[in-house]
Amino acid sequence: MSSDPTAPPVHGEILTGVQRRRRWSTTEKIRLVEESQQPGSSVSFVACCYGISPSLLFSWKRRIERRMAGSS
Repeated sequence: MSSDPTAPPVHGEILTGVQRRRRWSTTEKIRLVEESQQPGSSVSFVACCYGISPSLLFSWKRRIERRMAGSS
């Protein structure tokens, strides 16, 4: 556990079943992308905190940006 009070909490998940892949809801994806865009944060840091690949988080970010551009 970090002694830095400004550090975001680190979350973990224990997978006990046969399923190997975590299913992320659209709401969770948006939340993680937004978290990665906060001042002092980064995609790599947020991805590490949640146990996902930075490339996955980047792909979610691109999809969200495309959808936002398409809806305007």
